[in-house]
Amino acid sequence: MEYREEEYLKKYDSSKFEKLSLTSDVIIFSISTQKREDYKKLKEKKISVLLVKRKNYPFKDMWSLPGGFVKIDETIEEAAKRVLKEKTNLNNIYMEQLYTFGDVERDPRMRIISTAYMALVDKDRIKDKLLQDAKWFDIDVIDSQNMLTLIFSTQDESFKVKNKKKVKHKT
Repeated sequence: MEYREEEYLKKYDSSKFEKLSLTSDVIIFSISTQKREDYKKLKEKKISVLLVKRKNYPFKDMWSLPGGFVKIDETIEEAAKRVLKEKTNLNNIYMEQLYTFGDVERDPRMRIISTAYMALVDKDRIKDKLLQDAKWFDIDVIDSQNMLTLIFSTQDESFKVKNKKKVKHKT
């Protein structure tokens, strides 16, 4: 028995498939010049990332990238713009889609796939616009025995994130 597409879609049962959720995360970088005590050396460049303090579980009160769930009536990019505005008060920032993360157990709540967007901005031009729960963290990288450790720091606080997998350097 042959069906036309319209008839097929009317009878289609999407409940046969498990559901998953989709989030959009935004990585906002800034590069700034740091003053060095030795005036003979070139100025050092420092990379920073904008993080927000989580208000809800899981990971309540921890620093994270601005992100949130994609609503049923918006695109992934629209969700990225919306959550950036809601969580940092920033808008009209040019962003590029960076990567999609889909590890099965990457989120403790349920099966969630996340698409990351990235932007590079001048943090000095937008510092007065940020919400209280959004803060710039400088990033330092330590590569020890092919294991990366990222150190995120401000004048008031810092934390480390260690890579659980060995990093292979390309030669």
